[in-house]
Amino acid sequence: MPGRLDRKVAVITGGTSGIGEATARMFVAEGARIVIAGRSEQRGNALSSELGQQAVFFRADGRHRGAALGAAGAGTHRELLGSMRGRG
Repeated sequence: MPGRLDRKVAVITGGTSGIGEATARMFVAEGARIVIAGRSEQRGNALSSELGQQAVFFRADGRHRGAALGAAGAGTHRELLGSMRGRG
């Protein structure tokens, strides 16, 4: 049965802990491919590995202007999306 977010790509800022991490887990469970954006490289890489091929991590500090835009750029980058295509 398809999930509600099949064929969607989401960028989740603050995705390495708390509500962001819970959102990342829920989106993947519903079929989305996600970019986890956060400061903790260790937690981001671990979560991305745990969630599997539907998730990638992008290190970004939301306290700095442009961090979310950088993560969004990573999420729409042709090579990234190509590497995620057909996974899941």
